[in-house]
Amino acid sequence: MLLSTSRHWRSNGKNILNFNGTFECHFFCKELGIIMILTGKQKRFLRGLGNNQVHEIVIGHGGLSENFFNQFELVLTKEELVKIRLQPSSGIEVAEAAKVLCEKSNSELVQVFGRTVLIYRKSGKKGKILLPE
Repeated sequence: MLLSTSRHWRSNGKNILNFNGTFECHFFCKELGIIMILTGKQKRFLRGLGNNQVHEIVIGHGGLSENFFNQFELVLTKEELVKIRLQPSSGIEVAEAAKVLCEKSNSELVQVFGRTVLIYRKSGKKGKILLPE
């Protein structure tokens, strides 16, 4: 159900559909204080790639340990786009985990969906994933 506001059409309080037709992850970016430099078109493209992505890192009861960050850095450098799933036993809020992961790895938050976080960081000058302009 869409609710009208003065400047935007709001859908469920998480995503905002601007009048130019782009979606922004406004709720989480504002809450986390993350400045996103990806355009809406680039985020849509990355979300599409993330849907079919098999490589998934799971945060379990160990939480955000040093071993997890080492594994996360290796996968992020190799794949550029990482899907992370938080188990309920981790005891970490999804928003808090997304903020910490993006800050420590200098990466971009693409999407938060339930207990799953999609993170992107370009590796090298050329990069593996070619983003649309």
